[in-house]
Order: sequence, then C-alpha cells, then structure tokens
Amino acid sequence: MHDARLPLPTQRPEGIAHCFCGQTITSVTLGQHVLAARRAIGA
Repeated sequence: MHDARLPLPTQRPEGIAHCFCGQTITSVTLGQHVLAARRAIGA
C-alpha cells in the first residue's frame, strides 16, 4: 500500500481505507487482511 501511495486505516480520520486489492479494511481488520494476503501470494 505504501508503494501505491494508499493510506492505511490508521492514517485516515474515519479509520477505513481501501487496499490495492480493492477490499475495504479498517484498523480492526488490517492485521487479518495482511496475513490473508500474504498467504495468498505465498510470502
């Protein structure tokens, strides 16, 4: 997200952001989303 210049949920006042994959993420779901995305790409 940093390379795409997309803000993280913690950087937005409403606490909601959109991942470059298109999914809506919040401060609460950010950790789970990152783990799931890493599993999907095999990292």
